[in-house]
Formats: sequence, C-alpha cells, structure tokens
Amino acid sequence: MKNNEFLQDIFKGLGNYIYWLFIGMIVLTIASGWIFGDLIISLNKFKKLIDTTSKATFVRNQNEIEELGWKLGPKYHVIVNERKRKFRIRD
Repeated sequence: MKNNEFLQDIFKGLGNYIYWLFIGMIVLTIASGWIFGDLIISLNKFKKLIDTTSKATFVRNQNEIEELGWKLGPKYHVIVNERKRKFRIRD
C-alpha cells in the first residue's frame, strides 16, 4: 500500500504535466525506434556492399560505402580502409 501512495503523490505533484510527459515518452519511443531501424538498415546495406569480390563494383559503390562507414562509426572506417587496401585503391 505504501508504494501506491508514493506513486499517487508523484502524480499529484506533477499535476497536468503528466500528460505532457506521456506524450513526450511516446515521441521519444517513436524516435528511438526510427533511429534503431535506420541503424539496422544501414548496417545490412554496408555488409552487402562491402562483401563484394569485384573491384569494379566496389569502386562504383565507393561513395556510398564510405558514407555508410562514416555513419556507422570508426570500426567501419577500418573495414572500408582494409577493403580499399585489398583492392589497391588509393584515397
């Protein structure tokens, strides 16, 4: 019973702001889902483009590969540079 009273006191203290907090949580949940989904899509696209065995395909998609590597982080910069070294592509 004591926990329930504690929560009721919090809700009373927040007053009408509780509705704004609820709306804010919904917006943040949607934004987080969007960012996570974009990350998964970018990661899959990066893996698909980087796993090519053709130098011509790699060079054709090099701008997109480098952009995805930049977007995904330093670990992926290293992967891009290793592939460029393997295909003997200069910067």
